[in-house]
Parts: sequence; structure tokens; C-alpha cells
Amino acid sequence: EAHPDSASHPIGQGFSTKGDAAKRRTGSNAEVTNILAHIMQQRASALTRGEKNRVMLKLYLMARQNPLQDVWKVGAVPTIDTIDKATGFVKTVPDPLYKTRPNVLMLRIAGKDVAITMNENNPQARRMAQALKNLDVDDLHYIIPIVGKMTRWFASVNTQYNPIFGIINLMRDTQAAALNLSSTELAGKQKEVFRYQLSILRQVLRNGGRMPTSGRWADLFREFSEVGGTTGYRDLYLKAEDRAKDIVSEFESLDRGKAKKAWFAVANWMSDYNEAMENSTRLAAYKAALDNGMSKERAASLAKNLTVNFNRKGRQTRELGALYAFFNAAVQGTARMAETLSGPAGRKIIAGGVLLGAVNAMIGIAAMGSNGHGDDDEWDKIPDFVKQRSIIIPTGKDTYISLPLPLGFHFLPNIGRLAVEMAFYKEKTAGKQMADLFNVLADAFNPLGGASPPMQIAAPTVLDPFVALAQNKDWTGKQIFIENRNSLDPQPGFKRSKDSATPWAKFSAWLINAATGGTEYTPGGWSPTPDQIDYVIGQLTGGIGRESGKLASTVAAPFTGEELPAYKIPLVGRLYGETSGAAGQADRFYDNVTRANEAENEIKGRAKDGIGVADYLRENPWATELAARGNAAEHQISALRKMRHEVILRDGVDRVAKVREINDRIGEAMRVFNREAARLQ
Repeated sequence: EAHPDSASHPIGQGFSTKGDAAKRRTGSNAEVTNILAHIMQQRASALTRGEKNRVMLKLYLMARQNPLQDVWKVGAVPTIDTIDKATGFVKTVPDPLYKTRPNVLMLRIAGKDVAITMNENNPQARRMAQALKNLDVDDLHYIIPIVGKMTRWFASVNTQYNPIFGIINLMRDTQAAALNLSSTELAGKQKEVFRYQLSILRQVLRNGGRMPTSGRWADLFREFSEVGGTTGYRDLYLKAEDRAKDIVSEFESLDRGKAKKAWFAVANWMSDYNEAMENSTRLAAYKAALDNGMSKERAASLAKNLTVNFNRKGRQTRELGALYAFFNAAVQGTARMAETLSGPAGRKIIAGGVLLGAVNAMIGIAAMGSNGHGDDDEWDKIPDFVKQRSIIIPTGKDTYISLPLPLGFHFLPNIGRLAVEMAFYKEKTAGKQMADLFNVLADAFNPLGGASPPMQIAAPTVLDPFVALAQNKDWTGKQIFIENRNSLDPQPGFKRSKDSATPWAKFSAWLINAATGGTEYTPGGWSPTPDQIDYVIGQLTGGIGRESGKLASTVAAPFTGEELPAYKIPLVGRLYGETSGAAGQADRFYDNVTRANEAENEIKGRAKDGIGVADYLRENPWATELAARGNAAEHQISALRKMRHEVILRDGVDRVAKVREINDRIGEAMRVFNREAARLQ
């Protein structure tokens, strides 16, 4: 008879298990519910208990082979002192409740309970027992699991269901593995590991982006998984009702329409493909470890810990991991990197990383920097967050390839790069470079994620989009949308669009403005900008949404005449960049306009309050002219965008050519103002 009580399917306390897995029912007057769900939950319970017992058997053998009285005892039943009622004397008897004592770990051998008793007077032994029995983990507040599901969604859409994550992660993991191997028994075997990895990736390619299902690598991957080499998670059902809901959902999936089936097929493929990219490095290391005489368990452990071991957790991971999407990954990655840098090749890795960054910066500045003949400094236009996380390979005066660096280790090349830039650029003072280095270090070691802005670091993952929109800064510190700078002369949101906005965001912004009472010239009750809409869509849909937006822009560009910078092209934009055109000038232009507006506000505010303007101008002699030129540049760009919007709305064979001409004028106007701002400051 099925009963909804989850206690009817016990899986043990932590790794400690006791009693029979199967129990005979004695009958009940409760209503029969969810029979199939209870059958499945019973099966999951039996499997879970069995796997936990395998872990405890390893500990049992370790304790038997290493009898340490001050740490543990095997098989002995703990005793307690009590008063003998017959004699009145104290006597020592077996503790009838010993199985539930916090320092006792239970396992099953040949169908019987066996105890491992940790020395309760030894703090380390007592702590080990608490960890293995999950006694150091408090129950989660009921809000945390709800937030955790939302956090898991943000993590999944940016990794598991992100179409480009697998390739980028593969590049990072391959480099990290090469460095981390130096602190393992496979030091010096990098070539062997990478040869195996290429063989695995060829099989993955032949199998449509999934791990091979036949052949030697498929057999080895199954073995690798069985000995615990892969990482992952599984759904836990506290109640049979939860399991029943999931069963109903699976049955309903059989009746999905073609569109839904196609969507889920794509989502499942992306999950499998990202898993294949991640496991290719680990499986290659596992094979190399077996070749070098390691046991299966030892080889699997080495491979699993070669990069980030997502199954390794600390006491507070459940709570903090539910609030911050990549908290555990950041902590484990930092710990693994520290192990490598303190290992035999640590000093060489540090010196090589710093030297790599310095050489990369010198090559970049030589190829893309200003030559003193009026050319723009294209190296300085490359966004900081790109230079911080990548090695830049110039392919022309204004084009480059960016190769992702392994996360964590990327702080080393930045030390060399920032030092070289300080030597080449007068405005990059020691103080500014140290501040940039602090941001890089925060990005590398901060377990909450990100280096700026501070409010987004502190806010839980689910609140990041709201905080970012309120601050108008994304995770890199860049402006998300063009603000309405004059509150007395408000402009509709759809007219304050950056060139990077997607076609559907531009249409949605216009539609929302019109639906809430706005016109072509005045904002409605709600008038978001296209960039705000794109940002929200990107946050909610992750890699799929962002890459879809890039695809739409790429397809639409030949028909609209809009500029198509490299970063708008799916995947290509992640590895290739350019600094020409309006897109290359835009970031610096908005920074300079913001600085010009700040200078104007300072001058007007001081004049209004009767504070000495002369003192401010003496310290900032460029402020007045920069403010004036900033206003002129803003009006010029606004007028050109208005003209472009009108051209896009009208029909005509010359529309595309006219839009391209206006885009060129926008780029040139931005370039002129950026040059003047640099000269003035």
C-alpha cells in the first residue's frame, strides 16, 4: 500500500546507512496514493543506499587497514555508564541507541549493520563523522529552494544550454588541464593527454556532438562514469507527490506538438554537446592515467579533479550555491589553481603567465597602437573585459582574434599586460593600473562572481538583472542603455537605441511606447529602450537568447543597411573582433559623453550654489570645452539616428545605401569627438 510519507523510503543519514532497505508492510488505513511514484521512489532509494554503502565500505577497509585508536574503531559497539538497580553500582553496558550517536557511522556488510565509531574526543575525527552524516548542514529555509531553482535556471541557460559555451569551455579547460597536470602523477604527460583528447573529439564530431556510443572510447567512458569520474546532479524528491508530478509531466511530453518536440530536441542536444566538451579532457586524462599504471579509482579521481570538480562541496555550499550561480565552481577552481601554483611547476607557471601577458601587450601595441601620424590607437579601443580574459592576436590594424584564457589563471597575463600598458600610455598611471588589476583579481578569486559593479557582486544571482538595470551597468561595468539625459525634454525609448539592439527589441520598444500612449516624438506611460529589452531577454534566456539575437542581426543587416560588427555574429564574435566603424568607437564615445556631462553638471552646480568655479577649472582646464563639445556631439549623433530611423521607415531602392551612409557618418562623428576628448584631457 502506497503512503505519501517520504519517511517510507529512507536513504540514510548522509553516507551512514542502517537497517534493511526493504521492509514488509503491516497495513494502514491511509488512502492509497501515487502507487507508480512510490515504486520509482523505492527503486531510487535502494540504488542510493547501495551507492552510499559502497563509499562506506571504502572507509571501513581504510579503518581496518589503519587501526588508529585515537581516530576510529571498527565493529565495536559504543558503551555507556549506568547505575545497576540491583547493586546500586555503576556499570558499563552497550549503548542501545548507539546507531544514532553523532560519532557513529553505520554501513551494511552481508546484510548486517556494522559500526565505525569515531573518537568523540578527537576534534578532527568528530568533524569527519559530522560531515559524513550531514550533521553540519542545517535545513534550508523554505525560501532558499525556490530561489535555488531560479539560480539553477540562470546557471543552466548560460552553460548547459548555451550553444557556444562548450567550445569556449573546451579551450579554457584544455589550458587549465595542461597547467594542473603539473601537480599530478601525470606531470610531463600533457602531450599524451592531448593526443587522446583529439581522438575523443573526432569521435564526438562523428557522433553529432555527443559522446561516442560505440567503440573503445564509448566503453571507456561508461567505465569512467561507473567509477565516479564524471560530475553531475540528480533530482531528489522529498515526497511521492513530487515524483508523481514529474511522471505526469513525462507522460504529457509524449503529446507535445512538433514545435515543442523540436525545441526539446535542440535543448537536449545542447546539454549533451556541452557535456561532451567538458568530459573530453577528463576522459583523456583518465586513459593516460590508466596507461601509467593507476587503478581505475585513482585515475578517475585524478581526471575528475583535473579541472573544476563540481561534486566537491563545503559546509555552506548549499545555501550560498542557491543564491550565487557559480559560487562552488569559483571556490573549487581557486583551490585547484592554488594547488597547481604551489606545486613543482608553480614558479614557472607564474613567470610564464606574466611574461605571456607582457609580450602579448607589446605585440598588440606595436601592431594596433597609434603610430604618431594621426591614426587611432586601436589597441586601446579593445574592451577591457576582452583583454582581461583573452590573449589578443592582431590580424590587422583594427582586427584581432581573442583566445579565451583559463579562468583563474588569467590574472597572471594581466599583470604583464597592465605593466606594459603603463609604460606606453601616459594616462594609464600606476594608480589606474593597480585599480584595473584589483578588478582582475576580484574577477579571478571572488566566489560571488564578477568584479564590478559592487552592488551586483553582493546581490544574489536572481537580483543581478534588476540591480544592473537600476545602475545601468552590466557585469563588465559598461552602460546597458542610453539614458534620457534631459528629464525636461524626454525622448521615447525606441529612439534611444544603441546600434547593437536586435530587430525584435527595436520593434518591441516602439510597440510598447505606442501601446502606452506614446508617439513618434513623446514617450508613453512605459517607454523602454531596445537595449533594456535585449538585456532582459539575454538574462532570462542566456546563451540561446543572446546568440539568437546575434543571428537575427546578422540575417537582417544586408536588408537594412545596419552595421554588422563582428561581435554581432554568432560564435565568430566570441573569437574575432574589430575596432573600426561606429561599433568600435561607441564604448569610448559614451564614456567621453558621460565625462562631458559630469563636467557640465559640476560647473553648473558650483555656479548655482555660489561655489568657486575657478578652482575647479584651474584643476580641470579642459572641462568647459569638453562639456560644450560633448553636448554638440550628442545632438549630432541624436540627429543622425533620427534621420536613420526615418530612412528605415520609408520605402525605396536607395534605403540600404542611405542607412549605410548615415552609419558611416555616425562612426566618423564619434571618432572626431573621441579624438578631441583625448586631446583635451
